[in-house]
Amino acid sequence: MQACGDATGPALFQADIDLAVVAPLAGGGSHVVGQRVDGSGVVDLTPDATFVHDPAWDPHGVHLAYAEGRWPETTLRVLDGAGDRVLVDSGQAPRWSPDGARVAFLRDGRVRTVALDGGGETAVSPANSQCGPPTWSPTATRLATYCDGPLAGLALMVGDVNGAAVNMVLRSEVYDWVAPAWSPREDEIALAQTQVAGSPTSRDYDHAVVVVRPDGTEIARIATDGWAGDPAWSPVGRRLTFTVASSAVPLWSSNTTGALVVHDLALDQHQVVPMPPDVAVTRGPPAWSPAGNAVAFTVIHHGQPRVCIVAFGEGGGISLAGSLVAESPAWRPR
Repeated sequence: MQACGDATGPALFQADIDLAVVAPLAGGGSHVVGQRVDGSGVVDLTPDATFVHDPAWDPHGVHLAYAEGRWPETTLRVLDGAGDRVLVDSGQAPRWSPDGARVAFLRDGRVRTVALDGGGETAVSPANSQCGPPTWSPTATRLATYCDGPLAGLALMVGDVNGAAVNMVLRSEVYDWVAPAWSPREDEIALAQTQVAGSPTSRDYDHAVVVVRPDGTEIARIATDGWAGDPAWSPVGRRLTFTVASSAVPLWSSNTTGALVVHDLALDQHQVVPMPPDVAVTRGPPAWSPAGNAVAFTVIHHGQPRVCIVAFGEGGGISLAGSLVAESPAWRPR
C-alpha cells in the first residue's frame, strides 16, 4: 500500500472521506483505507489491523464496520469517533440496518444480527444452513439471503429479524451463489441467477438478474449475455446495477472484460457501460454514491484490483479512483 496518513478516533470523521476501500499491505495482509473519489486524501483507517475485509458504513456515515482476520476466524469490529472496538468475536460480511441500530452478519453459515453495542445477538437463518451475505428490508424488519442447507439446492430465504418466521420464497437449480439486494421499496428483491440445463459434458447456462417480491413472485427478469455479478439498487428511483462478464467463463475469473449494466425498472431502459480492453470486471456488488449519480466497483487492471468509478449525467464517464491498488469500495453516506 502506498504511504498515507493514519486516522483514529475523532480524527477519522474530520477527514473528507468519500470511500472506504480495502488496500493490500506490502508485506501481506490488508487495511481499510479512506480516500476521496478522485483518489486524493488517502488515510489508513485501520493501522493496527493485519487482514481486513468487508468495510460497510452505517446509514449516517459515522460508524464503519469491517471484518478482521483470516476466514473463518474473523472478528467484526466497528470504527467511529470513539475509536475502534470489537462488535462480535466471530463474524463476517457486516450489513447495517437502514436505521443504523443493528448489524446483520454471517457466522458459521448462519445470518445473525447484533445491536451496535454488541448486545442482543439473534440468529435469523435456519440452523445447519450455509447462507450468503444478507440484505435488509427498508423498514429494518426483515432480512433476505440465499441459503444452501437442509433444503435441496439453493433457496432465497426471507425472515423476520427476530428469527421467528423464516420462509423459503424461491428455489431453483442454480449454478452459483448469489447475493440478493432489497430495493428501497419494500416489495422488490433483486438477485443474480444462473440456471443450468443439459448434461455435465454439454451444459447450457441461462444468465439473468431477477426481481421478485418478498413472497418469491417474479416481477422482472433481466436477461444477460454473460455471468451477472451481485446487483445493487440506487438509493433513489428504481435503477439496478450489476456487472456482466463478456464471455461464458465465470465472472470471478480475471481474464474477462465485461461491462457495468444499469437497468431502470420504471422506464424499462437498459444502459451498458463497457470496460476498456485492459480492465476486467469482478462479481462484487457495485456501490452507489449517496446522491445516486455514480457507482464504484472493483475491477482488475493490469493484474491488480482497482476501484472504478462510473459517473452518470452531464460530465459523466468512467475512471479509476486514483492510483491506489484497492478493492471492495464502500461509499460513505453524507
